[in-house]
Amino acid sequence: MTEPKIRDYLNGEITIVELTIDDRKDNKIRAYYKMVEAIEEGEFKITRNHLLKLSNDILANSLDLSILDTFSFILIGSDYFYWEDDVISAVLVEWNNPTINYPLTTNNLEEWKKFLSGQSRIMEN
Repeated sequence: MTEPKIRDYLNGEITIVELTIDDRKDNKIRAYYKMVEAIEEGEFKITRNHLLKLSNDILANSLDLSILDTFSFILIGSDYFYWEDDVISAVLVEWNNPTINYPLTTNNLEEWKKFLSGQSRIMEN
């Protein structure tokens, strides 16, 4: 997963499956930061609808929820992506720290969707 692929996915240019394809050419173990292709210019504003789209696509395609950890890790560390919303901040931090916060489960993803929609949530530990 790279910044350009995330941007393209959020813009509707590629599918969730294309976003999650691991396109490394070899099986060498490399530091994660060396595998992340960054976008050097411009910026992209993340909205609640973007995170709802991701959540719905993961659920609809029965994809591994660990995608949320990688996705949020890239967004949090990016200079390209930004958001101006405390709910988005909270969700991204929770997705990126499932052992500290809440496990990445289908039930919790449904609760995060509620939270992103402005409703209250009840998370499972």
